[in-house]
Amino acid sequence: MLSNVLSAATVSRSLALERYWSRGAILWGHTGPVRFQLKPEDESVNVLQASPGDPDCLAKDLAARLKKRPIRFAFALQPFQNEHLTPIEDGTVEWKEEVSKPVRIATLVIPEQDPEAPEALAAKTEVDGEAFNPWNAPDEFRPLGNLNRARKSVYAASAAHWLKPGKSPLLTKS
Repeated sequence: MLSNVLSAATVSRSLALERYWSRGAILWGHTGPVRFQLKPEDESVNVLQASPGDPDCLAKDLAARLKKRPIRFAFALQPFQNEHLTPIEDGTVEWKEEVSKPVRIATLVIPEQDPEAPEALAAKTEVDGEAFNPWNAPDEFRPLGNLNRARKSVYAASAAHWLKPGKSPLLTKS
């Protein structure tokens, strides 16, 4: 666990250049258990497009990039192999690409846009009022493993906290 935490303790170059993946497995219909990952397709502009000292530098960097071009990620699935190499019940074990080769199934495209335009800010306000929960899925695409089972109640508690009527998440202290 410590190596997972330490490897994640790096400074982000940009949200557009990060690699994202699921820590827990998900049932993917008839394919069976998988973990997913998103990899940036274009790392040509790898310099932060905002001042690193600014606490909002990652948001500003993302906005600057989106004003110039779409941001694209390769979406891939890593299939379950066996409980020893790709365990479902132990989210601390990395599913190594040599063991579970990622299979690209789609491209996620965030279109070129101005995230600071009035329409975008209205959409952001609407999204901020929603609660994400991976358990809101058909049974054949449900989260698997003890990590995801624990997260089920955490997501519900988090949504109840953030979405209380009249409560502003930006002004709330935990």
